[in-house]
Amino acid sequence: MSVGFARDEAGVALPLAIMVMVIVGVMGAGLLVFVRSDLEAVVEVNRGQRAADIAEAGVQAAKRQLLSDANRRHYDLELSNDCTGGDRRVIAEDWSPLTTVYSDPADCTSGTVTRSEGGISRNFAGGRFNVTIQCLRQPGDDADECAGVEEVAPENVEATERAFFKIISTGYYPADGSGAVRRVEAVYHTVDLGVPRAYFTPSNITLRGTADITGVSLFSLGNVEINGGAQVRGEDRAYGDWANEPYNTTARPTNAAGIGAVGRITGSDKMGTRDFHGDLSKPTTPRFVENPSSPQGSGEITFPFEHESQLGQQDGVQIEFLREEAIRQGNYIEYASSGNKTLSTWPANSTSSTVVFVRFPDSPSSSTLTWSVGKSCNDPPVRGTLVITNGDFKMGQHTTPLQGTVIVRGGIYQDGDSDDAGGNTCLDGFVNASGNITIRGSVQPLASEEALYRPGFYGVELWSWRELYQ
Repeated sequence: MSVGFARDEAGVALPLAIMVMVIVGVMGAGLLVFVRSDLEAVVEVNRGQRAADIAEAGVQAAKRQLLSDANRRHYDLELSNDCTGGDRRVIAEDWSPLTTVYSDPADCTSGTVTRSEGGISRNFAGGRFNVTIQCLRQPGDDADECAGVEEVAPENVEATERAFFKIISTGYYPADGSGAVRRVEAVYHTVDLGVPRAYFTPSNITLRGTADITGVSLFSLGNVEINGGAQVRGEDRAYGDWANEPYNTTARPTNAAGIGAVGRITGSDKMGTRDFHGDLSKPTTPRFVENPSSPQGSGEITFPFEHESQLGQQDGVQIEFLREEAIRQGNYIEYASSGNKTLSTWPANSTSSTVVFVRFPDSPSSSTLTWSVGKSCNDPPVRGTLVITNGDFKMGQHTTPLQGTVIVRGGIYQDGDSDDAGGNTCLDGFVNASGNITIRGSVQPLASEEALYRPGFYGVELWSWRELYQ
């Protein structure tokens, strides 16, 4: 009886064991499928994040491009205006959405080619991004400015105040596009850094001989001296009556180009009407001060720009940016020894975006760079920004005019002096120097837009950001 019962239990247990094994197997297979599916989802999320990061890198690359070149005609939908006014691209890259472009984007006389997608594509972090920059329509645009574009800027302001651009960057991971794709649409606008569009120095300015300053003002933290037949005339095209919030709220009674000095002005017959200084022995009304009261009183007048953190401080961001830009353009010159050097050539087909950077060594010995490009002030001007560090600058006689800006920064042992050597010397622009400025020749201003949108004079800020899944 007991033996038969044991056999019956064995007969039942075996099928149960088999059933349990089958159930466990099925559950295990299901668990494996679940785990595999979950891992695939995690991998896909990681790919998506990588693609998003790559797309963001494309936006940052485009932002850096805008700091080098904010010419809106380079980012519209019309190819024929790419070199209007001689403003060709300094770097041979076309970031616009156009697919039909010049074979050499820096040469509008070259033939055209068709590319598979607009903008710039680059491999990055195991993937790839394609990014385009497009200008947005703004009030006051010329017919050929931002041509072919219908989308308008989010603010109703002219481009001379703030220029708006739309950046579209698509990130692919992996690079062949077989995996995740993410897209970023961002709108950026330029911002004026308050860099002076005038002659400025924390030291002294001297006008000598037949110096002829037309349409641009001069500002100094020191003294300004006018000798001989030197004259300042015309209208200040950059600052007008000098009232320019938030920097200065007190207006002059004129828009004439003039002189502002925290120290003393000598030799002027326009004191208190066109020219203003801070000399307490013979004060003007209003008195020119470095730092006005808060709020500024009507008896004080000051710089119509940001004078405390100027372009090209020796340890500042903008000088380093201009050095990088000159290297990028192939226009960086670094001398191994101090002494007197001559600059006799300038980049061909130069534009307002051209940057030439000359660096002398940190040395107790003096160094001077002399401008000797061309042979006559009647030559067609060359264009761009010239930066000299650790040395002085002298404008040679009977030379090609520079239409742009000269920035002079001294070294550890000396300040840079900017000296116009006299005798038919011409500068269409202005000087920003850490040391003394001496002018003997002719000076006239840049066009306002050209002065504003040159590398180092403006920044770029984000207006909007949108991420898209594809």
